Amino acid sequence: MSESEPRAALEALPGREGVLAVTQDGEEFHVKADGLDGDVLTVLAPRLKVGGIDTLTLRFSVSDRTWQAQFEFLDAEFHSHELAAVRLALRSIEPLGQGTRAPRMSAKAEGKLRVIEARNVLARNEYPVSVEDVSASGLRFTCDFDVQPGDVFTVSVDLEERPSLHSRAVAVSVEPAPFGRKLVRARIDRGS
Repeated sequence: MSESEPRAALEALPGREGVLAVTQDGEEFHVKADGLDGDVLTVLAPRLKVGGIDTLTLRFSVSDRTWQAQFEFLDAEFHSHELAAVRLALRSIEPLGQGTRAPRMSAKAEGKLRVIEARNVLARNEYPVSVEDVSASGLRFTCDFDVQPGDVFTVSVDLEERPSLHSRAVAVSVEPAPFGRKLVRARIDRGS
């Protein structure tokens, strides 16, 4: 790992939604990385979760590598009725789970997603997705509808060099993608 990789990972954070945040007490919730000024990151977090935070650890993926960044709480201010703008000072950033990822196979195939449980889309609706890659434990796809971390769905796709995939999955992270689309990383729960 080069010295510039952690910095590049940190600089890739702004604009990402659904970043997993863990407090010093082990409480987990999701935040949106809003802006970066040097080593100070601003995130939008649920207002009711902000009280009592001393440190916040963010876990996120960049270019198929998972990172863990630990931050010290600086301050928070009102952003909306649901969210607070929280400023965090970087303490450390390092790769997480090095060498534990399942090998990925590029897919580049069109598929269908059927919603089981979701916050912003109706259950049982089907949507087109573009599957980018798959592994034994997860998949990555782009779509043009509002997927949120924690949403549960099935994904079906016909693949050229391996059997067709039909799996139940849970969205782990959601990032902006070109043309207003979203890039979703999902964990496979059950496959067939």
